[in-house]
Amino acid sequence: MTTKKLQQKVLEIIRREDNVRISELKRWMSDIMTVDGDVQLKLPGNLIVFDGLSQDLADVLNPLIRSGKIVLHPPTHLDEFIIKIRTTQDMKLADWPPKVPYDEPHWLPSVMRVHA
Repeated sequence: MTTKKLQQKVLEIIRREDNVRISELKRWMSDIMTVDGDVQLKLPGNLIVFDGLSQDLADVLNPLIRSGKIVLHPPTHLDEFIIKIRTTQDMKLADWPPKVPYDEPHWLPSVMRVHA
């Protein structure tokens, strides 16, 4: 499947489901592409939005996020437990909205929505 078609599939999923976590997107896309890997999706200011991605999935998501077709939002209160576990492991938590630039990498927990 071409990158363009994969991007259309990602947008379709996010539009349908709304407020999509990366783990959910990976689950839905895993039948049609490799989703797991060691790639991090980063934003300027030393922000890490997603990690554990395949290069292919990062190549699909990155232009959608940078162009504004996918908009990142803070996760809901239900995700707080996941955030606490993650930040105790290996990465500092960024503020929402982010106060950039950070001197060292900070994790910006995010859910994805399609820009209206």
